[in-house]
Parts: sequence; structure tokens; C-alpha cells
Amino acid sequence: MRKFAACTCLGLLAGVSYAEEKTLRLIRDEGKWGYVDQTGTVIVTAHFDQADPFHDGLARVKVDGKYGFINHTGTIVIQPRFDDVRYFSEGKAGFAADGKYGFIDKTGNVVIQPQFDEVGDFADGMARAKLDGKWGYVGTSGAWEIKPQFDDAGDFTDGVARVEVADKIGFVAKDAKMAINPTFTNCGDFGHGLAACEQDGKWGYINKSGEFAIKPQFEAAEKFSDGLALVQIGGMVDGKYGYIDKEGKLVINANYSDAEPFYDGRAAVKVDGKWGYIDKKGEVAINPQFTEAGGFDRGLAYVCRDEVLGMGGKCGWIDKSGKTVWTPG
Repeated sequence: MRKFAACTCLGLLAGVSYAEEKTLRLIRDEGKWGYVDQTGTVIVTAHFDQADPFHDGLARVKVDGKYGFINHTGTIVIQPRFDDVRYFSEGKAGFAADGKYGFIDKTGNVVIQPQFDEVGDFADGMARAKLDGKWGYVGTSGAWEIKPQFDDAGDFTDGVARVEVADKIGFVAKDAKMAINPTFTNCGDFGHGLAACEQDGKWGYINKSGEFAIKPQFEAAEKFSDGLALVQIGGMVDGKYGYIDKEGKLVINANYSDAEPFYDGRAAVKVDGKWGYIDKKGEVAINPQFTEAGGFDRGLAYVCRDEVLGMGGKCGWIDKSGKTVWTPG
């Protein structure tokens, strides 16, 4: 459950979906950023100061200290002019101007004027927004759909959004009614109808009624992904990681010193200081050999390793057999 920061890959290793109309993968070469396709062929040469994965058909890039957006050919479609701008989601991206946040469309035109203290991304037709210290949700016109009233708020997933009220976590529905009252110490987002929540220092999973479907028993718990959830068993310091199904049954034993959720039928796990991959049966798919390993998506994963197979300590993309598809030349 570690966060990858070795090369500031900005979500590269966190299971970001590349399910776009044309799949491109982010690369870094000699300090610059570009993109390759599924075969490892360079489509956009590495020349950006900073770049992110594609979201909603566009990718955010940084040129001369400003952010703009490119399409899948590498053509700049929104000129780099922003100091602060988010990813696109449902056709809109939050941006900052004069200390306030609004939204632009995919042509770069302002569609919601800067008026908020902070914003999230659109999901299910709503975006979280903060004003005067409280969070609420706005619709596509920028009008409040759920008035600012929460101390913290997450994006909508599975029809509900995680919110915080007086240091307790609950979930609000799109009609502004509380779907689950704020009674929990901490919770993650819903996935596959379940959300990880903490009670009395242990984590379990609640259903949409707010009842524990899997009783609190884990030191830590992740959102369900690919039908399984990553959990930690034992102490927070020396505990091990394994995977449960939606009934709470441990289907892959907690044998790993660190691990990541399943994506695309594979999960990165750490054994004896190195990362490798297992399949959903818990069998080794790629032997542990990497210093960093991200989630698979549509057959590829981003990894880093020391001087193994000519990688020279650099990072690159591999396929499900462990074969290198792209690495810096």
C-alpha cells in the first residue's frame, strides 16, 4: 500500500485507466516527458517539462512553467497558460485564476467562472467545490446541487460521495440526502457495492445501508478492485498483506510485506525487498525483481529496476509476461 514517488509519475503506477480511444502510455526520457503506444512505439517524443496520463481524451502537459493540454497526436489543443489546472473529467477541468477556481471545457473556454476556494473533478454530473470553509457539490452549470455544508468531501462513486461532518465520515446521495449517516472514524470510497470503513481501530466493509457486510478485523483495507480487496492482517508495523473476496474470505494468504490492489488480473506484491506480480489465484505471474511496480492496465505495467536485463536502473513498461515493451534508450 505504498505510494510511488521515485520519479513523480503522477498516477502512472496507481492503476490509472488508459482506456481511451487510442491508448498512450506516459514515458520519461532524459528528464523530459512523452508518450508511447501499446507496442512501445514513441508517438509523442519526450520533450515536455511535465506530463500526465490521458484523462477524458486529453493529457495535461507543462511547458515553460505553464499547463496546457494535448490530444493523442501530441498536438497542443489548449495552450499552456494555466498555473493550476486539474485533469479533464466529463468534459470539464477545474482551473485557478486570481485565487479562485472554476472550470473550462475541452476547447479551453471558461464554462464555470472562478468563484470557488477549491474544486474536485466531475463525476456523475457533479463536482465537489469548497466555499467559505465548507464543501458542497455543483452541477454542470456551476449552480449548487448540494449546498456547502461538509468539512470534507470526495467525488461521487457508485451513486454516493464520502463526506465528513464533525470528524465523522458518512455518505451523501445525489439528491442531497444522507445515504449513510456520518458515524465512522474513517472510510474509503465505494467499489463493487462495498466501502472500507474503520471502527474501533479496525477496518471492515459496509454496504449501501451502512451496515458492516464484512466485520472490522483488519489493520488496513483498500477499495475492492477486480473483485478482490487488499487488506493488512497483524500489527501496523509487522503486519502482512493479503486479499479477500466480497464475502470477506481470505482467498490469497497474507504473505506479503507490501502489496497493491489488483488491476487487469494482476497485483504487485513485495517479497524480500523486490516487487513482482501475482495472479488472482495467488500464483507468481512475474518473479520479484523490481524496485518499483505499478498496476497493470490493458496488458502493460510501469516498473523500475536496477541493472537487470539491460534496464540500467531506468523505468519502463512491461507486458504480462514480464517482457520489456519500452525503456529509455
